[in-house]
Amino acid sequence: MVFYAILGDAATGVYLAVDVAIMFLVLPNKGYEVRDMALLALATIVPAAIAPLVAAGIFQVTGGYIAVFLFAVVFTVLGAVFMLLVRGVR
Repeated sequence: MVFYAILGDAATGVYLAVDVAIMFLVLPNKGYEVRDMALLALATIVPAAIAPLVAAGIFQVTGGYIAVFLFAVVFTVLGAVFMLLVRGVR
């Protein structure tokens, strides 16, 4: 479990660093970088804050982690599909 925590946190750190760098590169208006980065930070943080509540609700209803992980897999695949629909940046 400790190994998973270390590996998971390291992967999350790398992902977030790259994610913020890419977000900064695709900002639409260079005059409003602070506003846009704040909005992007909210778009990143709010789902991360809500996800444990949703997972707890699923766990309470189903009584197990299998449904929680299946829910996560479904939404991960949906996110990947939506990312494939992005044609490019302006």
